[in-house]
Amino acid sequence: MASNTFVPSTTYNTLPLISDVARAPKDHSQDLQDLRELLNKHKVPEGIIVRLIHRHFNTAEVARSHGFLARFQTQAMGLFRS
Repeated sequence: MASNTFVPSTTYNTLPLISDVARAPKDHSQDLQDLRELLNKHKVPEGIIVRLIHRHFNTAEVARSHGFLARFQTQAMGLFRS
């Protein structure tokens, strides 16, 4: 689990845009099926999940255009601040 630490917007902005990874589930459907089977084989609890981490916009752009400190929290990456 991620800690509640601040990560610079330059780190957040390196994540792929959602539009760049929108087809990932279809393009990698066999990989996802293989992963699902592997997790089931090893009896990984249902609470353990795999998420596609992505961004919707650059944080610096939001902070500039709205004049506020953009803060985002995700389970996988912690807090983001631009």
